[in-house]
Amino acid sequence: MTNTWILVAHRGGARIFESTGPGKGLGLIRDIPHPSGRLKNQDIGADKPGRSFDSHGVGRHALGKEHEPTEQLAERFARELAGLLDEGRTHRRYAQLVLVAEPRFLGML
Repeated sequence: MTNTWILVAHRGGARIFESTGPGKGLGLIRDIPHPSGRLKNQDIGADKPGRSFDSHGVGRHALGKEHEPTEQLAERFARELAGLLDEGRTHRRYAQLVLVAEPRFLGML
């Protein structure tokens, strides 16, 4: 098997292409839209970062970027994509995998 899967992904969607060899072009295997990945925090109902209490005392502080609704949506979508890729690997649908994504989203995959 010389199939190569190419995942081109961003928060707003992904496409999985397949190459069966040099000079044979790419075929689209799957188009996976994720329209909620294009939303902004204020569109989801969060206008500012969440707040949390300190573990000691009565102080409060803003939660980090990883707790923002848009980040949570992106992480959930990345897990969904990782599951699809793992299923393809388990069923030996590809021998090689190429990931194309912006750095932050690539790290989630």
